[in-house]
Formats: sequence, C-alpha cells, structure tokens
Amino acid sequence: MKKKNIELLKRSQDLKNQKKNLFIKNQEEDFELSEYNIAVEEHIFWQDRDQVALLMEDFLNKKIDSELFSDQVYGLHRKLINTCEKFKLELTSSSEKIKDFQPDGRSKKLSGFLTDLYCECEYFTEAEDYQNKKFYDSIKNGFLNFQKYLNEE
Repeated sequence: MKKKNIELLKRSQDLKNQKKNLFIKNQEEDFELSEYNIAVEEHIFWQDRDQVALLMEDFLNKKIDSELFSDQVYGLHRKLINTCEKFKLELTSSSEKIKDFQPDGRSKKLSGFLTDLYCECEYFTEAEDYQNKKFYDSIKNGFLNFQKYLNEE
C-alpha cells in the first residue's frame, strides 16, 4: 500500500508542476491519496497531542489569555501543515528515516481536532468575541471531548 501512495504523491506533484490536477485526471486516485494524506496528518498530530492538551489547560486555567491562546493554536496548525509537507517530501525522496511509516490507529480518534480548534479561534476572533464566556465554554467543551478520546487509549 505504501508504495502505491508514494507513486500517487509523485504523480500528483508532477501534475501540479504541469498546472494540472490529479482530481480532474483520476478522482479515484485523488481520493486514495487524500485518505493517505489524512492518515499522515493524524499521525503527526497524534505525536503533538500532549502539547495541544497543555495549551488548552493553560487557557482554561487562565494562565494565558484568549489572544495568546489563539496565536498558539495558529502556530500549531501552521507547524502541522509544514510537518506534513516535509513528511510527504521525505516519502517521495525515499528517505530511510520514514521508510517503515505506519500510522497509529489511535490517531484517528483526534482526526481534524486541531483544524476544528483553529476554526473555532478564527470564528471568535472575526466576531471580536474571543474575550468572552462563549469562547471559553467552547474551548472547555472541546477540551472535555479531547480528554475523553485520550482516556480511551
């Protein structure tokens, strides 16, 4: 399976370099590649899950304010995207470092969590409402769900 995903990554990049799109060329392959990209993102986020939990705890315990919390979430989201891109580059270059990559099945539980947290911060920032109780309650509910998934380990 991994070999096929690497081939799809290379094919997608080649098409992108030609100003073409894998989705237009072959939707089935594009879907397969998307599933693999999601697995990579989930795996990388799973490795940073404790950092996210600590950030949320700091905010909920009022050690940091909502503005700093949002800035930190944005930074973690950027880091996740950059790490995923580097990981995919290493995959296509047949790096020995990640030769035997197998996603951790537990990482699926938190799929999209950081993106959701990012969107929540964006929503409240744009509404200029991220200093209020609704934002705090929203993050608290997210944290409780996050903890629930982690406790299922």
